[in-house]
Amino acid sequence: MRIKLFIVTLFFMAFGVLFASDFRECLTKEQREWLASHPTIMYTGDPNHLPYEAFDEKGFHKGMVSDYLDIIEQKLKIKINRVPSASWLNVVQRSKEYQVDMFSDYTNDKEFEDSHILTKGFIKSPVVIVKQKRDFQPFISDLSELKKESIAVGKAYAFLKPIFEKYPSLNYIEVGTVEDVLKGVSVGKYDTAFVSLNIATYNITRHGLRNLQIVGKSDFDMELGFQIVKENAIFADILNRTFESITQEEHQSISNRWASAEAKKYMHYKYLLMLSAAVAFLILLYFIRSYELKKKIKKSTSELSKLLKTFDEHVIASETDLEGNITYASEAFCKINGYTREEFLGKSHSMIKNPDNEPQVYKELWDTIKAGKVWQGLVKNRRKDGSFYWVDTVITQNYDESGRVSGYMAIRHEATAKIELKEFSVNLEKIVQNRTDELYTLSSQQKAIFDSATIGILLLENRIIKQVNNQACKMFGYTEEELIGGTTRAICESDAVYEKVRDYYEIIREGKIASWEQNIIRKDGTFFIAKVSLKAKDYKNPLVGVVATIDDITLEHKALADMQEAKKIAEESTKAKSQFLANMSHEIRTPMSAIIGMAYLVLETDLSIKQRSYIQKIENAAKNLLGIINDVLDFSKIEAKKMTLEHKEFRLENIFETLLDMFIFKMDEKNLNMLFNIGQNVPSSLIGDSLKLSQVLINLVSNAVKFTSSGEIIISVKVAKIKKESVRLEFEVKDSGIGLSKEQIKGLFTPFHQADGSITRTYGGTGLGLSISKYLVEMMGGTIGVESEMGMGSRFYFSVKMDLSDKNKTILKHNMPRKLSSSSNLHTGGKYSDYENIANSIGGAKILLVEDNVQNQEIATELLNKVGIEVVVANNGKEALEKIDERDFDGVLMDCQMPVMDGYEATRVIREKKGFQTIPIIAMTANNTQSDKEQCFNAGMNDFVAKPIDVKNFYNVLMKWITPKIPTNVLKADLKNDMKIGIDKLKIYGVSLDKALLRVAKDEKILFGMLKRFSSSQKDGMSEVSQALKNERLQDAKREVHTLKGLCGNIEAVSLFESLQKLECELNTEILNRDLVESMITNIDEELQKVVDSINENLMIFDKSLEINHEKKVIDVDSQELKREFYILSDFFKNFDSEAIESAQNLAFNLRDFVPKEEIEHMLKASSSFDFEEANRILQKLAKDFGIDDL
Repeated sequence: MRIKLFIVTLFFMAFGVLFASDFRECLTKEQREWLASHPTIMYTGDPNHLPYEAFDEKGFHKGMVSDYLDIIEQKLKIKINRVPSASWLNVVQRSKEYQVDMFSDYTNDKEFEDSHILTKGFIKSPVVIVKQKRDFQPFISDLSELKKESIAVGKAYAFLKPIFEKYPSLNYIEVGTVEDVLKGVSVGKYDTAFVSLNIATYNITRHGLRNLQIVGKSDFDMELGFQIVKENAIFADILNRTFESITQEEHQSISNRWASAEAKKYMHYKYLLMLSAAVAFLILLYFIRSYELKKKIKKSTSELSKLLKTFDEHVIASETDLEGNITYASEAFCKINGYTREEFLGKSHSMIKNPDNEPQVYKELWDTIKAGKVWQGLVKNRRKDGSFYWVDTVITQNYDESGRVSGYMAIRHEATAKIELKEFSVNLEKIVQNRTDELYTLSSQQKAIFDSATIGILLLENRIIKQVNNQACKMFGYTEEELIGGTTRAICESDAVYEKVRDYYEIIREGKIASWEQNIIRKDGTFFIAKVSLKAKDYKNPLVGVVATIDDITLEHKALADMQEAKKIAEESTKAKSQFLANMSHEIRTPMSAIIGMAYLVLETDLSIKQRSYIQKIENAAKNLLGIINDVLDFSKIEAKKMTLEHKEFRLENIFETLLDMFIFKMDEKNLNMLFNIGQNVPSSLIGDSLKLSQVLINLVSNAVKFTSSGEIIISVKVAKIKKESVRLEFEVKDSGIGLSKEQIKGLFTPFHQADGSITRTYGGTGLGLSISKYLVEMMGGTIGVESEMGMGSRFYFSVKMDLSDKNKTILKHNMPRKLSSSSNLHTGGKYSDYENIANSIGGAKILLVEDNVQNQEIATELLNKVGIEVVVANNGKEALEKIDERDFDGVLMDCQMPVMDGYEATRVIREKKGFQTIPIIAMTANNTQSDKEQCFNAGMNDFVAKPIDVKNFYNVLMKWITPKIPTNVLKADLKNDMKIGIDKLKIYGVSLDKALLRVAKDEKILFGMLKRFSSSQKDGMSEVSQALKNERLQDAKREVHTLKGLCGNIEAVSLFESLQKLECELNTEILNRDLVESMITNIDEELQKVVDSINENLMIFDKSLEINHEKKVIDVDSQELKREFYILSDFFKNFDSEAIESAQNLAFNLRDFVPKEEIEHMLKASSSFDFEEANRILQKLAKDFGIDDL
């Protein structure tokens, strides 16, 4: 039965082909209608491109393309008029001017894609390599082998573009025609040619170029198709279907017709050989016919079985008996419906019947097939899952062996997509009509808006007015008819203005709106000021369409001019007021600064109790007056609205430390305590105006200190609200002072207001501080207020908004709230009483000093020894890790930049050690930026001391963090009798000795040693930097500059310090400007030599003076006391104790007349350089000379 079904199916297919012998019947109705309305097609092609096509002298078209056009005419029953062309450029011109409907072109040509549609290719030929014939010419398979040869190619042949793109480095030479290309290779003008195989064989034979041969084949093909005008896109689809209907024999026939004579000859021999082989094969078949026949029958049976299986799997077919019960269902039929074959057999087709089908369809179907006819039609079926699909169905009769109808067979083709497309087309037509109606309505509305607009609107093309609204006509004084068709020159003041407008077209080419102001000339010659705006319809080509708007802003200009004049008068008035206040404040501040400065200097001298009381009163009165002047000046800035906010990163704890520094003495006088209460989640790193925030806090704390006679002042801060990038902080200053009544609180934040007159008489002040604070708080996005009761103290509170830094940490995590003792500050001046207070606080502590520079080691050691601190020195981070385990230290002073291991890495390693998580580690570095501080904190350091060392800050930080395990209050014996040698009277070039003395707490002995060591060790400092850069050791150069900068800061060589700071910045840039760096090094070295020479010249005067004043206790060389000095010094050396330096100097003084001078100097140099191992070796050698062998 399935074989019979298959044979019947083949019969219908053959019947269909015969029925469609008129090819046009294979086309859609729409395609046939288009052909009927276009019986003649205009065509042109390349006039000289054989064997593909050409036009002869009489305009006759010939070639392979012409043969294909003949087939197209025959199949489609149309006429193709072939219009002769003079050249390929002539073809291009005619196509762009739409003089022809189609022309031949390469299928990869993109030049016409905006205006034409390319059909599929109908001629295809591989691109081959042609060269002169040579003996042993190798076959070329890779085009890159031709990179040294000249390659001739046809001009403007698009099929070669893929080769150009893949092999861009080859030497291509464009030549006019293919004939020129091949002849050029033949005569040796070019080495090689790239052409298609058809062109090569045809032209080599035609022109007798017998010295040429095809030597290789590329991976690229030349393929010809037809370019069809886009509005005839349907014709392109028709041609594609036509190409599919052309048989292989027809293609071969055309190809053979235009093959060369030699190719034809070759083909004749080929066919002869094939015929001979066929005869031989038939003879062979004759002898083995019986065997092969059986084999073929077996094979045919297998193939038929495969065909039947394929039919079953892919053809939607079914059979029924005469009652309509299903007797066969193909696999494809079961699959599309979702049922198994077993579920179908014996059932009727009603199980897939869709109720949407009209009953008339089924009546017509049964009437047709019962009448012995074939029924064909569209039916909508329902799948098992309830979904539906359409099929194009053909139903015919099945016959038994006697010729009677035994049932019916249905073959279906799924047509769902076709039906949906048809429905979509109907809906699309409705949508298009609706959109057309909407566009018409919208156009009418836009026209109404256009004419009713209150600004002038012009539509321009190439600067010619195409449309103008009513308002523009009124503005210009012209009628619409007068404006349309003219240029905008009529409304421009001059030709220059008209030409200037061209510049704005460059802006609108970028897709932007160009706006400017200019004078517009009316028809009567008057003008008005207008704001003109231009916007291109298509920014790629603005000349084709621009919208211009004209807005009369004459009145706005006049109002603006009036406002500017009024503003100018007001600013001049404010400026005069501000200038007066500034001048007055300056005139008062200058003598006040002198009064305060002189009072300070007098207080430093020996005074009687009465004199000191008078001078202190003068100093306090002057400071109060200066504070009043500062308040008045700030208030004048506020009134002039010249108060601005900075936006910089800062640390909140620095502000609290400043508050403590400012008020600690006053609080000590009044026996007050200051407490800080900082919320756990308060961020440390903020971005805002730290000075303004400090000013508010200073004003509030100043009032709290002023009005509190006993008790404490608590400064609190907590987070009110935090976001991803900002935080709102709430501050509070609470005191236990006199308090305020409700009446006194009223108006407290208004300028020049105080609680009452008695306040001014008793405590002083201007009444501006709180009003200024209120203004500053509001500038920072917050509010301020107060709560108070008489006799119960006051609570001032305010909030501010700050941005968050990326480097946030919670501050003051330990022991919060914590009291910062008033004893943690000292008065700069180096008096003995100050050192005694410090020694009482931190004396007896053991400190590990980690510092690679000898001078910095000496300064820090001297300052620490002065207050009774024991010092152990490590020269780098690696030594620090070794020594920190040897002693029980109370703290670490850590330099940041050192060789071997820097301070950051050493700190991180120390923090990882068991038992060292809480030991205070204080950074020491010459880099004092916020980012440097953050780097220290991130490494695990507790605090920061800047170099050059500020004595006051140095001791303050130590007292803040260091707590001796075994405290002592014993100062060094010589503190009360500091040596005075008059070093401050020297005049050293580039060095500020007054400031340098303050850095060492006015210890002339320390400063003398610093200067002497600087001159001896740093003379060649810049040479070392130059050598490091020359050897590409940039990090070494940075470290040398950083170290020298710190040393210059220690001795207050200000100019050198600043120059080295600039050089350090330059060395840290991403791209090093070596010329600039070398120039800077040269200048710095010249300055350094002047400083060093000046130090040497000045210090020579003091060598003898020091010897005279350096009184030492003379010890008998044979005494037990001398031996004791040896033992003590050896212990100092072994324990790396900084006391070794002074002890070595004492021993050297006693041995000066008994041992060689060179050995003494060697030991002193080693000890002063903290090379205690070398110093101890020399000491042991000297001890043996005195009979001491057990050191």
